[in-house]
Amino acid sequence: MKIYLDGNYITLQGLSKDSGLGAKMISYLRYKWHMIPPPVKTSNGNGVKALYPQYMETYLKRIVQERRKGLKYSEINEKLVKEKEEAFIETDLLRRFLKADRQARLELSASIRSNQPDIVIHASEGVGKTSIIVEAKMQEIKEDLKKHINAWDGKSLDRLTHIRQKIDELEVLTAKQRITKTLLKAV
Repeated sequence: MKIYLDGNYITLQGLSKDSGLGAKMISYLRYKWHMIPPPVKTSNGNGVKALYPQYMETYLKRIVQERRKGLKYSEINEKLVKEKEEAFIETDLLRRFLKADRQARLELSASIRSNQPDIVIHASEGVGKTSIIVEAKMQEIKEDLKKHINAWDGKSLDRLTHIRQKIDELEVLTAKQRITKTLLKAV
């Protein structure tokens, strides 16, 4: 499965600008010809964004090239079957990744708020010192987070930024624990 970081997906506005097709034409291709999958909708507190994987830019540029050659959309749809399948698969992978990422963030923040000590994922004995260091760092970050969350007045942006940074650090460490656990299962 691909890992989608900030640079691996594109908004609908960016997609229409980079591909040369307008938003209405992208919508037309999506609804009339079923050539484009529905976007992955996500929000970050500033409204809903429609996201596509970076592959969609290449796919739409290919559609534009075929159209310039004089082909009709029905012919393009038949010709680009593999690219269309790839576009739908990539979009589905992005949707799954963002859903899992959101779920992990919700679980992590819920366990921090509830003061449960069992959010640390314990790896088996073979991990050694790295696992112990990561667990200790996670405990340190959780204690720091509890202190800052309790002291936050709801207005201070500096404290909020610090809380967000600590949550991001904790997410990275939790991901390291999960990867270690997965690798140990494979061995």
